[in-house]
This record gives sequence, C-alpha cells and structure tokens, in this order.
Amino acid sequence: DEQLLEYSRLFISRLRDKYTSNRLIELAEKVRKEGITEEVSEYMNNFSKSEVIKSSYEDAFDKFEEFYKNTEKELGMKLLVDDFDKKTGGIHAGQLVTILGFAGSFKTTYAANIAFSAMKDGFNVLYLSLEVPRNDMTANFLARQSYEVGFKPLDVDDIRKKLLDEEKAKYLFEEVKPAFQKQEGNIYILDETDLDNYSFFALEEKFREIEQKATEDTGHGLDLVVIDHAQLLKFTGNMSSVGAETSVINMYISFFRQQCINFCHLKKQCSFLVLSQANREGWLYATKHGGMYRLTALADANELERASSIIISVFTDEGLKATNRAKVALIKSRNSETSLEAGEISVVPKHYAFGDITEKTDSMFGGDMRDLFVKDEQVDVSQADYSSLDAGTSVFGLDSALGI
Repeated sequence: DEQLLEYSRLFISRLRDKYTSNRLIELAEKVRKEGITEEVSEYMNNFSKSEVIKSSYEDAFDKFEEFYKNTEKELGMKLLVDDFDKKTGGIHAGQLVTILGFAGSFKTTYAANIAFSAMKDGFNVLYLSLEVPRNDMTANFLARQSYEVGFKPLDVDDIRKKLLDEEKAKYLFEEVKPAFQKQEGNIYILDETDLDNYSFFALEEKFREIEQKATEDTGHGLDLVVIDHAQLLKFTGNMSSVGAETSVINMYISFFRQQCINFCHLKKQCSFLVLSQANREGWLYATKHGGMYRLTALADANELERASSIIISVFTDEGLKATNRAKVALIKSRNSETSLEAGEISVVPKHYAFGDITEKTDSMFGGDMRDLFVKDEQVDVSQADYSSLDAGTSVFGLDSALGI
C-alpha cells in the first residue's frame, strides 16, 4: 500500500528513539490485524503530527561552496572499466550504483574487485554477502590480493577448499594476508550470520557498528556498502506482510537510497553498490543482442531503475567463459552518455580478478603469466603478439590484441 510505504519512509528516521520504536511496533500490530482502516490512518496522522519538527536547514549555497572546494570528495571509486570511469568519474559519495546480470555472470567477482580497488585507494568498504559465506568471500579477496604486482597468484578454489600445500599456505598467511591488511583502506565482510534480522533498524545498527569500527581503524568511516544481492532480501520473512516480493525489495532499495544521502543519520554521504539478478527474459534478449541488456531486465526491483545513478550490466556465456571474458555495458548513467553496445572485459576466475587489470607479475608458482591464457583454454594463443598486451588485461577489442 502506497500510503503505508510513505509513512514507513517518514518514520524510519525516528526508529532509533525507543519511545518512537515502541509506538511503531504498536502501529505495525494494528496494520497486521486491521489493514489500513480509517482508524489506523487517523492513528498514523496523529502519530506524525505528535512528533516535534525542528528546523535544521543548512544554507544550500554555503554547503555547495564547501563541497566544491573539498576535492577529496570528488575522488570517485573506480568502476574498473576505463571507458566507464572516463564517462562517469567513478562512484561518488551519495550514489547508488547497480550491477545487473544473470546467474553465473561474474556479478560478485566484479563487485569484489570494485571493493578491492576502492580499499587500495584508501576507501573503507562494507561487503554484505547474503549468498556467499564470509569465509568464501575472504578467500576471494585473498586470491585477488595474490594477483597484485610482486605476488605469486594463488588459485581461489585451492584457498576455499584448503588444498594449498605447505609452501603456499605459509605464503598465503605470512605474505598475502598481511599485505591485504596493510592497504590504506579496509574491507569489512559480513554475511547473514552477522544479522539478527533484516529489519531496517537492524541493518542500520550494523552499518553504524562498522562505521564506528572503520573510524577507529582508519580515522574515517565507511565510503561504500556492497549489497550482494538484492533479490535475496525478498526471502527475509519478517516483512512478508507488507505485500508482494517486489514491494519488499523496492522498500529495501528505497532504504539504501536514503542511506546514501544520510548514512545512519550522521549527515554524511555514502555510496551503495547493489547487485541485482536479471530476469530470464532480459537474459534471452541479451544473448540475441551481443550481451546488451535493457533496463527492463531488472528483476523484482523497479525501484533500482529509478534510484540508481549508474547501472552496469554484465553478461557471459560458455564461449566467453572459455576465453576468460565477459561483456559489460553502461546501460544507465545519470550524468553521462550510456553504452551503445556491450564491450569485452577480462575475467580471471582462477585468481578472482575482473576488469581493466594492470596489476600482474611474471613470478608464479610453477609457471609464468602466459599460463593464465593457455592453461585449461581451448584457444590457441601461441602465436599471439604480447608486445601490445599486458597479461591478464582485456579491454574492448581483446580479440585483435591477441591476434585471434
């Protein structure tokens, strides 16, 4: 019900007050039993009018001058596709960004690499993984760290499954892990076991907890929150009375958008990166149109189309996977032009790397970087001209760079 949704948005900012919370619980009980009756509607109106409204308006023009002169706020987090970063300037504070893709299309890999890149640039990231357990996500990030310059890349599956030999395990914990933890920024990984429930109040409390920890650890709070992924929020159960699954997801997206603008009511802006599953119709369209999705492919969450400043689609199929590639497109950008077609990008699943990758090393366990292209591949690159291609790097036009 639209009226209930509007009241929910109005009251969410007051949930931290215990008295208000108790009254909202009472209101929720009345709605559950009676629906939006005339009596309940009057109860809502009286409740909202009973709240004391205090003006805290700050002059917009003075604040803009402060914002304009603060160049640090203009340093966006990289989208890891050169063309996208040039067009959008990256992810900025206060923006909600969506990664759209069908199942198995490297959405999580892409999001993890954005988070990893942001951490290296000094940003603090909260990664809320609702599908992949925390230990597996930790393994993903450590594998990605091992892919950096000066490191020996480790197989992410070997880390997850505890198959590293003694030498590699020692290397992981004595070199890779400390290097990850010494980056300028931090990544804080949570999964569903860290949440008591999925209510807005519980989520905000967890955000606030990590915000405080990030401030203690680095001197500043969170810059980016990753939600992986949106469709899993419809299975939370505690909001099922609100209505259809789509309405539930849309309410969460609205909540995240509000958090972007006023994070945890701290009067600071924070970026949110939300992963969204594409519907089957959208995927079928993309398979017939060179990997190019339409906005209608957003499954169950049309609020994402409205709330997102940037939407990037990721597409892959068996042919692309066989050559460590995916197709990406900028299908929405509020402040720049969008893609006319999907372009190819590098994916190295073995080391959990994604994007216009420039960090690589010739020193590996039992091989060199050319192994990344030829091992387990069915494509002959023995005659490829590597003089113009950094190993592990694939941007639009990889085929011509490899000579295939």
